[in-house]
Amino acid sequence: MIAVTYTQERSTLRGLPLRRGCDIEYVYPRGNLEAIASRFFSTEEQACITGGTKELERLTRFYQLWVLKECFLKTLSLVPRQ
Repeated sequence: MIAVTYTQERSTLRGLPLRRGCDIEYVYPRGNLEAIASRFFSTEEQACITGGTKELERLTRFYQLWVLKECFLKTLSLVPRQ
């Protein structure tokens, strides 16, 4: 399982509540990992994923990047919170 939480503290300067984002994902094998990565990740991020020498390393890198992106987007309120 991989989890990330991020807070934008700049919102407090305006007296607004802190903006937070959080995402948690289970690390599990996916048959379409490369297709998902090519759609949502930059060339550099894809290279990071495929640079892993073992399946678990590639999966872990994929999910680390995925939760970072989800968390950041939630902080910006660009994706609906569940």
